[in-house]
Amino acid sequence: DPVSRRLQDVTLRIEADSLFLVADSATFDSTARRWVKARQDSLRGWRITRRSSPVTAWVDGSGRLIAASEPGGITLVRTAFELAFENWRRAHASPTRVLKR
Repeated sequence: DPVSRRLQDVTLRIEADSLFLVADSATFDSTARRWVKARQDSLRGWRITRRSSPVTAWVDGSGRLIAASEPGGITLVRTAFELAFENWRRAHASPTRVLKR
């Protein structure tokens, strides 16, 4: 249970299936000074829900997360590491940041 963070038996319902295009690799664009999608892959996904949970998730055939969302506004989407982390880090890093003591 991702909300309570406890292990328990649950019943999931498969509500839909769809095809997703996800970034599976990235390359650095020196002009834009950011990582951009280099290649994408298509994945078949299934939307699963649980009656007592507000979380909606899309998973692949191996049960790995493709995308998920909850009413509180948290959204997860599978993508290449550089697109998810490195672009965020570059956008939030300040070369002029001074540590205060």
